[in-house]
Amino acid sequence: MPEADVLSERLVQSGLDPFRPVFASWLGVTMYLTREAILATLTDLGGFAPGSEIVTDHLLPAELRDAAGNGYVEAAGPVVAEQGEPWRTFLSVAALAGLLREAGFEVVEQAGQRNSVGTRLWNRIDALRPAALSALTHARIPGRPATTGGGS
Repeated sequence: MPEADVLSERLVQSGLDPFRPVFASWLGVTMYLTREAILATLTDLGGFAPGSEIVTDHLLPAELRDAAGNGYVEAAGPVVAEQGEPWRTFLSVAALAGLLREAGFEVVEQAGQRNSVGTRLWNRIDALRPAALSALTHARIPGRPATTGGGS
């Protein structure tokens, strides 16, 4: 779907009921979009029914990454850019929370890689160790979910 498409219109055309709470899993996307496109998409989704939720991730800016996170960006960033998908946006946790609030969401929880999995599972000897590279955010549109159906 091109960046210029209106997501909610495409979702409704595909059968989504915008008057019922929805859950959007928006993972692996924000880094490829401009900040303006991220806000536009969040604002569009923020127009769905109260109680709707989103989980999204984002890459952290260099000053918030650790050595492993920066190493990953230095190694992978040029490769994905060469393949036509450059990383355009890096956001702090606070910056993403601000965009979500501006779009009508309230942040429920934010977590980096180290916080997203139990510490015991990160005790590894291979390369799969947590890095300060990205963060996950869970947010919802405040208010009670809309009710549907026959009245009382």
